[in-house]
Amino acid sequence: MHPVHVVDTPIDEIRDDAAFTALQRGIHAGLIEDARKRWDSFIEGIPEAPRLHLEVSCAHRLVGIRHQLDRHSADLLVLGAYGDERPKVGMGTLASACVRSIQTDVLIVRDTYRDPFRTVVAGIDFSSTSRRALEMAALIAHGEGAKLYAAHIVPDHAETNARLRTGPGGKVERVMAIEPK
Repeated sequence: MHPVHVVDTPIDEIRDDAAFTALQRGIHAGLIEDARKRWDSFIEGIPEAPRLHLEVSCAHRLVGIRHQLDRHSADLLVLGAYGDERPKVGMGTLASACVRSIQTDVLIVRDTYRDPFRTVVAGIDFSSTSRRALEMAALIAHGEGAKLYAAHIVPDHAETNARLRTGPGGKVERVMAIEPK
């Protein structure tokens, strides 16, 4: 695990470090020092967190995150779903941008739920991607001691439902049907 804090700045240390003036280098060092001080109080009470080294970079936030993912050959990016800007889509603009534009898997964690997960649901469509999603959901459910459900949603057509009820297994659980408008 590599905790990373990217200070969103218009001057990108990744590309422009050689062009920094003495004043900019001083500001840069101060931003990094401030982040490291905040880290110490931020991790208080989190088991194993004091063993982690916080990496701080100053860059455009999406550029900085991409750089860190590449640098560490990361398989997963975990972000908090904090956002108070428009549009209010349930996650911040950075988390939304990462989901849309980063090739690494992204796990979004909401700030409204703090207990261990009790129930994990994986939406599946029988594609290879949904299989991977189910595998990750199973890993999380196992680690949390949670129940795991796989949900495959089919259109609410009488013919489809009749075939599913009489086919192999013959059990279809109707949770809720939402009719298209």
